[in-house]
Amino acid sequence: MSALFFLCVLTIAFFLLSINLWAPLRCRIAKVNFFSFLCGFTLGGLPWHFVVVEIAVVAFLSCFVAKENPWVHACWGLGGVSLLLIILHVLQGRRFYHQIGEQNGSTEVDEGALDLGFWQKMRPLIGSVNGVKRVCDIPFRHIDGQELCLDIYRPEHTSGKTPVLLYIHGGAWIMGYRKYQGLPLLFHLAARGWTVVSVDYRLSPRATFPEHLEDVRAAQAWLEEHALEYGLDLDRVVVAGTSAGAHLAALLAFESRSRVAQGLLRAHVKGALLFAGIYDVRADASYWHHDVIKKIWARYVLKKTQQQAASAYIDASPIQQVSSGVPPVLLVHGSHDNLVPAAESKVLLQEINRVAPGKATYVEVPAAQHSFEYFYSLHTRAVLQAVDVFMQRVAL
Repeated sequence: MSALFFLCVLTIAFFLLSINLWAPLRCRIAKVNFFSFLCGFTLGGLPWHFVVVEIAVVAFLSCFVAKENPWVHACWGLGGVSLLLIILHVLQGRRFYHQIGEQNGSTEVDEGALDLGFWQKMRPLIGSVNGVKRVCDIPFRHIDGQELCLDIYRPEHTSGKTPVLLYIHGGAWIMGYRKYQGLPLLFHLAARGWTVVSVDYRLSPRATFPEHLEDVRAAQAWLEEHALEYGLDLDRVVVAGTSAGAHLAALLAFESRSRVAQGLLRAHVKGALLFAGIYDVRADASYWHHDVIKKIWARYVLKKTQQQAASAYIDASPIQQVSSGVPPVLLVHGSHDNLVPAAESKVLLQEINRVAPGKATYVEVPAAQHSFEYFYSLHTRAVLQAVDVFMQRVAL
């Protein structure tokens, strides 16, 4: 095969990837949706990597073709459009960053975060942050032959008690790991004086719901038992999660007052920070454009259909647990999420504010995919500004 053939194929591929960034596929075929998500998630989080790779590939292959060939000119034009779409996405993130800062009236907008050097742009994943100490692999529960662990992120130098964030990873209840998800959020809050605890829980199909919830409840109890040891302020506990983790975090937040009343907890949750969660697992939720969640719950998570266990599906749906005593909630969702539609967060927003007016706030991130906060992108930094304002309000 000729260099021209590879140039055409790869240029078209780059172009389709950039189109998918702005218009991800939404259909009833789960594998197609997931592939579209994976492409948009990666390109949205690593735009400069793709820019460098595309320029390098096109330039290299162009060395082996006749420059006067009209197909070469077409490839260059298509490649230029692809690069333009990626750069526009980055610029939109920059605009959104400033927009969030202005809306929240933040006096601590980190303008320096926008002035990254080239190599910083090429390394968006956070492994460590100056001033933050990370303690890993602390066991908090032994059950069914498994040792469940948690990681703690906290300021290196602190005096007195610190507010606490309990973070629950996502992964459709069947996969995921605490060490790699939500790192920008965890390091960000730890650098601002929070003690952040990221926990594991048993996964399906080995685990059957509500065992996932029981595990994060056990992590919550562990925090109370070790509050003195780690200097935790139990009067300022916030729960957070992404996707399936947001589902579990919402259940923890909405049940906390009743668990305190029953003597199962010492202090109720002061707030919930929920990223792209699933808040209604019932199969008849009308805003779902595919039935993946229904299949996952029936086959792997609850292992029963809604017809077989209707009450269990209701109990497992956070939207059915909303009461006037819910803590403040910040809902964050990407507008281009094709795994969990943004309507999921909007419906919960409406329900919370109907039952407990003013308790829920919603931030929709333009052109962002599911789990966009995995990367320390401009979209993520913008949301972290809203997180700062929310956390200051609930932790007073």
